[in-house]
Amino acid sequence: MFRFNRFPTPLRPILIGLVSAFLFPLASFAENKIEVTENFYKLTLNEETGTYDKAEIEVAKPGDLIELEIRAKNIGSDVATDVELINQVPTGAARLVEGSIQLDEQRSEIQLSPNGNTFFPTAVEIPAEDIRYVKWLIYELKVDATLDLTYRLRIARSEPAPPAEEPTSDTPAEVEESAESLVEPSSEQ
Repeated sequence: MFRFNRFPTPLRPILIGLVSAFLFPLASFAENKIEVTENFYKLTLNEETGTYDKAEIEVAKPGDLIELEIRAKNIGSDVATDVELINQVPTGAARLVEGSIQLDEQRSEIQLSPNGNTFFPTAVEIPAEDIRYVKWLIYELKVDATLDLTYRLRIARSEPAPPAEEPTSDTPAEVEESAESLVEPSSEQ
């Protein structure tokens, strides 16, 4: 099983014209506060509608399709501009589903990174399995407004256990011959 912790790898708001209350609760920056939450949902395909049903979860099983929803809300008293959040993509059994990142492209953009140091625009092709960090740039977030970023993860199936050794399918004659070869001939006098 794959257990999700709330904020398994914390979203780290970074200063770009805004200091988040999560990092620097200073009075001089009290006007700009961004509240960030993460929720994990198991997605189950509804055969009738062809859409996915969502149910919030904390533990996933091998083979599950999970949607991670990151929500930013401006709880300050001023419009927040140029907000930058970095999310570390869960690793281990969780695999990012290629092409699954969704956001409001009119209000924000993302950049991707394999290492957390160098970020690339989405036009640069990086295989989904190499993406470890998502940088979310929010252009503007009005007071009390929210904005969501979502992406999907597939929980890898467990490796099957190696098959147990099958007993040989000897025929009765083969078994008899094997047994005879183990018995030493008796010496008759």
